[in-house]
Amino acid sequence: MGEKDIYQQLAERIMVPDSKIIARLWEIIADREEAELLLTMPGQVGELSKKVGKSEEETQKMLDRLFIKGVAFKSKKTDPPTYRMSREVNQFHDGSILWPKAPQEFFDLWVEYTDKEFPDFAKKVGEFLPKAPTRIIPVNTAIEAKQQILATEDAYQLVENAKKISTVPCTCRLIAKRCDNPVDVCIQFDRAAEYSLERGTGRELTVDEAKDMLRLCEEKGLIHMTMSAHGGGKTLLICNCCRCCCVQMPSVIEHGAKLLDPSRYQAIVDEEACNGCEDCIDRCMFEALTMSDGIARVDPDKCFGCGICCVICPTEALKLKEVRPPEFI
Repeated sequence: MGEKDIYQQLAERIMVPDSKIIARLWEIIADREEAELLLTMPGQVGELSKKVGKSEEETQKMLDRLFIKGVAFKSKKTDPPTYRMSREVNQFHDGSILWPKAPQEFFDLWVEYTDKEFPDFAKKVGEFLPKAPTRIIPVNTAIEAKQQILATEDAYQLVENAKKISTVPCTCRLIAKRCDNPVDVCIQFDRAAEYSLERGTGRELTVDEAKDMLRLCEEKGLIHMTMSAHGGGKTLLICNCCRCCCVQMPSVIEHGAKLLDPSRYQAIVDEEACNGCEDCIDRCMFEALTMSDGIARVDPDKCFGCGICCVICPTEALKLKEVRPPEFI
């Protein structure tokens, strides 16, 4: 088996079998022996060492390196831990970009993949999945009837309920560098926080620090986004996304990929209060706001209910109104 073949196999394992860019990324981050070890996963160190023909000590050192590189993950539900490789391309993206020794070539290739290949991949994935894998968390101060907000859609309650909180750099803005928005604002909870702290890529936050970070992101016009928790799963992260650097946002907005669900809310305009300042127009990532007769108008088909437009409205003419039932999320 040639080296190119083994890296193409790794690309296939994360569901992008035809991507030469992803294969090249694997080639940069994993030498041949590490690639072979990844392909033997999942497994514990004892069984993995037999598969690759190395001692347990040698294998453990390789596993530790791959863990730091962000391409091997360990489950502590077993003793010793069970290791597995990245499940899909987004996990490979988020983990590997925070590899401390990543060269600039590695970052450049990720940007190339994001721009050239990901939009088509995202569209195919969106058509295949029964529900979008991510969703908007609304700005709670923008909601018209705050008693209706659920704990799972209130970023501040998620922070308060977490046992452990950390922040890691936004992998999208870290490599794309297309805006001057804050980078160290990807908030992780509990298991995700513990992972980033153990790996050394995260910084622990207090509840108050995390809330301050959320407010800063809202002021900057970044939207709160999280993974959709199917089957009662727990929310483990809040990304604070911009349109220009985010991996998936262009695919959602410009290519119609069904990767992102709106919140249960939709922006509404108090026409009497609107002073026609147009501050909200450029603020909306989804191009859901326009001006007509000097009044802001909302396109309900485009509005994702993030509430970022409401934060900047000087007359509080914009609010979020509940338009979907709790079952939606």
